[in-house]
Amino acid sequence: MFESALLLILSFGTNTQSLSSLFSPSISVGLGESLNRPSLLAQNIVPKDQIPPVVEKGFAFEMLGCNVLQEFSRKLRCSFYVKNLQSSRRKLAIRTYDSYRGNTIFLDKDGQQVTASSATLGSSTSLRSAEAYLYPDTIVRLDIIFNGAPKQGTGLQLVELNLYAYGNGGGSFVVPFRIH
Repeated sequence: MFESALLLILSFGTNTQSLSSLFSPSISVGLGESLNRPSLLAQNIVPKDQIPPVVEKGFAFEMLGCNVLQEFSRKLRCSFYVKNLQSSRRKLAIRTYDSYRGNTIFLDKDGQQVTASSATLGSSTSLRSAEAYLYPDTIVRLDIIFNGAPKQGTGLQLVELNLYAYGNGGGSFVVPFRIH
């Protein structure tokens, strides 16, 4: 708990960084030390090093990976870091299911499409739309649960986030992560 609070407080400073370094594997604490991020996902079915961060509507999204939560029910959890790149606090929503505006989905390599069943953005968990305020230059964890998983050995080809940013320059947008 302390480490995650410290990560949020110390994350990334105010320096301009290239896209590839937006989410570094360690965060400097200014004393020649660094806090290494713990491995968050066991049995990750998505190779993180093959998926670059995506920037959209003033937010950066980094896919941490996806893993099967329960062997028999085949639930899948995909995890991300989200960073607000703008200079003011902004509200963001992740839509798991919205018949009018679209869904957060994954598509496996056999062509099976599965809609998200729940999402947690920061401390907000919802079956339809989790929302959180993101402060400038801080990261928030996003976890998405799917009631289904790719068949063993199949893998994912796409995870698509359906989002809504509130305020100026906001609106609905989609962030696709193509997995090779």
